[in-house]
Amino acid sequence: MSLKKIPGATLLVVLLCAGLTMTLLRRRSANIASGPEKPPTGEEVIPRESQNIATWKAGPGSESAAGDLRECKAGPVTLRFSAQDYTGCKSYSHEKALLDPTDGAIGGYDSPGGAEFELTGVAETEEQKKSGTSWNSIQVFPLTDPTVSDYGKAYPYISGIRDRLKELFRTRPKTLVEPGFDFPDLATADGGHDFYGKVTFVELPTIEGVSFLTRISQEAESALLDNEDLIFDFQGLTRDGRYYVCAHLSIGHPSLPKNYEEAKKTATPSWAYARRAHRQLDALEDSSYQPSLPRLWRLMDSLSMQ
Repeated sequence: MSLKKIPGATLLVVLLCAGLTMTLLRRRSANIASGPEKPPTGEEVIPRESQNIATWKAGPGSESAAGDLRECKAGPVTLRFSAQDYTGCKSYSHEKALLDPTDGAIGGYDSPGGAEFELTGVAETEEQKKSGTSWNSIQVFPLTDPTVSDYGKAYPYISGIRDRLKELFRTRPKTLVEPGFDFPDLATADGGHDFYGKVTFVELPTIEGVSFLTRISQEAESALLDNEDLIFDFQGLTRDGRYYVCAHLSIGHPSLPKNYEEAKKTATPSWAYARRAHRQLDALEDSSYQPSLPRLWRLMDSLSMQ
């Protein structure tokens, strides 16, 4: 089955029921579903290679205020971004939505509402603009709700992500070696990530997070590195415990093919490729990506909540 033609109907229905007009609803179906952790029965299981996890701490730097800074607001949340990286921003304030437990929803979650920012990337190709296949969404969800008696029971999926992130930040592993490990992520409610590159704990004044480069699809064995499908994924919690931050931003590199079709001309997708994809990503300088990793970390740092 072709990677780019697999329907993502399950997750789309769940998210629509949650009342969120989220950017990930506008992704092609290839960007929603399960990752590489459970190969089909009978297929050789290729173990994950040991990967070092870096740490980046916000501090004075030229990347923090480079270019024309613009402001975008959604409810109590404000985002500041550089015009060098993004040409525009649409913001949405979502109301909370409680799913009916009897409606038969599978893999869903109740939404506490929140803020969403949809950015338009300077480096987006015309194909991405027309098809909406770029990932440029930042979502901020409140982790408290005085109208419910038990937040965990009211919002089990998001509270589950919160708890897993808390444990990750508490233990702070230095390497990524567990064969079945996957990072918590709102976009993988029905699946996982194909690979992890440039895994970094990000220490910001008001947010603690982890970022990595990845691709989200239904078939990790079809994974290839290309500039159309590679995304910067950020998962974080505000230090006061009030918000969960979830970001998926398109990112590229001059050394990578422009799209999947071009990548297939020089590489063959396989489980082995998915397991070693991080080598190529990790070998590249943080500043050589477009946008650079420091600029994207600074973008996360620009978030402020009232």
